[in-house]
Amino acid sequence: GIVAQVLLLRELLVSFYGNELILGIILANWLAAEALGAFLLGKYIDSTQDKIGLLVILQSLFSLILPLSIFLSRTFKSLLGIQFGEAIGLHTIFYASFLIIFPVSFCHGALFTLSCRSLNSIGKAYAWETIGTIIGGLGLTYVLIPYLDSFQIVFLISIAGLVICYLLTKNYSRPLKYITLFPIILIGYWAFSGSLDRLQRFSINRQWKGQKVLDYRNSVYGNIVVTQREKQYTFFYNGIPAVTVPCPDLTF
Repeated sequence: GIVAQVLLLRELLVSFYGNELILGIILANWLAAEALGAFLLGKYIDSTQDKIGLLVILQSLFSLILPLSIFLSRTFKSLLGIQFGEAIGLHTIFYASFLIIFPVSFCHGALFTLSCRSLNSIGKAYAWETIGTIIGGLGLTYVLIPYLDSFQIVFLISIAGLVICYLLTKNYSRPLKYITLFPIILIGYWAFSGSLDRLQRFSINRQWKGQKVLDYRNSVYGNIVVTQREKQYTFFYNGIPAVTVPCPDLTF
């Protein structure tokens, strides 16, 4: 959950040329969608006999939707016909970020409510979530972001979630096992066939349409992109132009 939240937040900040106001809108949408998932599932969960099976289905959906949400966070402007560098109004930022975030955050909120019921203890659920959040935050900051791109990170997280789901279904009938086994094979194929690199390049080209991207890096502090247009080089930090070289006052 913490990995998904931070990655989506970072990707959307780049697309929205973000500041503190944009950050607040994105976080508000995440919390609203997560609360909605926890509330709606909580109303009907007591009538569900197979809580582990439902948990497996929700976790599988979370794992499959997360890569799609990262892709949409980079490409939604081209889908909406918004040109590169065009300012986006707050209402567009609100509904676009909500629609991109909603499936992931909704599933995550529902999973927490379901975990509380499955463990028969809210305290245990909070304790495990806190441990996972600490491990996820440290791993993301010091291991994943410095060495992997966003798609590699989310596919790693997705595979881990699906493997756990498959282990939870060891005593179940085949249909439920196949729900998790097939996505594991599919995501594994994508990861080892070079498709992740192609997806990374394609989404970057769509996000920075009209610009020649020379370098694209994620640091623990933010996203850095270097683009070239004719003889001008521009350095972007979280989607905002920070430095342009050579100096525009010079004549060649």
